[in-house]
Amino acid sequence: MSIIFVAGIHGVGKTSCCQSMVDIMGIPHFTASAIIKSEQATAIDNQTKSVKNVGANQTVLINGVKRILKNLNDRPWLLDGHFCIWNINGQAEAIEPCVFQHLGVSKIIVFEDSPSEIHARLSDRDMSNYDVDKLRQIQEMELNQAQLVAKNLSIPVTILTAFDMKGFQNAIGKIYEQRT
Repeated sequence: MSIIFVAGIHGVGKTSCCQSMVDIMGIPHFTASAIIKSEQATAIDNQTKSVKNVGANQTVLINGVKRILKNLNDRPWLLDGHFCIWNINGQAEAIEPCVFQHLGVSKIIVFEDSPSEIHARLSDRDMSNYDVDKLRQIQEMELNQAQLVAKNLSIPVTILTAFDMKGFQNAIGKIYEQRT
């Protein structure tokens, strides 16, 4: 099974890009938050995107992914989520590398963008006023954690600019080529 973990902070466009890959390549796509919410509806605050119990949510995610894997017949698929999330205290918290090992992640793709662009997107989408400096900090933390996880798991990481569909398609296409 080949899970391609597509990461980036809220508002960087990862879900939009993944949805486009569903249309272009027919690759299955799931969001970590949807899997977690399907297992435990109150796990993620819809307004603030904060998480009550980061560790418990990752266990819920791992169990949800195991259920999904039974139906995918060893096909590569996209799981979009985060390496760092907001905890209930409004602080960025990194997700432990062992979570990604338990998930069976084989490739990492991270989207990044300027914090001011992300801020504008989040303000339009969520009607919330996020702090640009906090967005900058969590994005740096996200990128650093992605590199750490990739190193710990000895897997490749590709960093792309928000909405770089050509780069995204190329990164995913290489995975398909390696499997044939």
